[in-house]
Amino acid sequence: MYNYVKIINSFWLCFGGLLTIAILSTAGCVGSAPPAFSYGAQQRGNALCATMYDNRNIQLLSGKMPLRPGEMPTRAMLMINESPGENEAQAIGALEAAVRNCHTLRANAGQHTSASEDILETRTSQLRYGLYKGAIPYGAYNYGLAQVLKRHADFLGQTKPSPNVTGSVPLYRQFDAATFGTWTCPSQGACY
Repeated sequence: MYNYVKIINSFWLCFGGLLTIAILSTAGCVGSAPPAFSYGAQQRGNALCATMYDNRNIQLLSGKMPLRPGEMPTRAMLMINESPGENEAQAIGALEAAVRNCHTLRANAGQHTSASEDILETRTSQLRYGLYKGAIPYGAYNYGLAQVLKRHADFLGQTKPSPNVTGSVPLYRQFDAATFGTWTCPSQGACY
């Protein structure tokens, strides 16, 4: 009888120890991982920053390009074969500043962006810079944006509606090899 009690006590002691180790080993992982990308989180972040995108200067671009991160261009936007004028270029700089300020605002509000969202925004920013500099027209920018968003959704295994972009393919490829450069963004005002 004594051996059975000893075996049962050993079992419970080992089981309790293993359970404790399992709990302690996962406890540190709960809040330490970077947030996973979700369209819902991006939409909540956009809502937090809505007033930045509703700026009158930025609204000058409405109908020519999507104004909020993650938005897909319309078919009409893909067909615009003109580069931005001076006022529109300033509005594109203001949009870039709004996107960067939104990133900071979201972080301060505890709505951090995911790594994949940051990569997506970096690629979009590079396209936006080419548009700002006049290296590509709106249609090429919008086609490139649609491709970046599609690749991002494919990478995540999520599907997002994509426009029929066949009309802009030759236009985009014409500017595909353009070197764009980088943004300069002061703490106040538009990027350039």
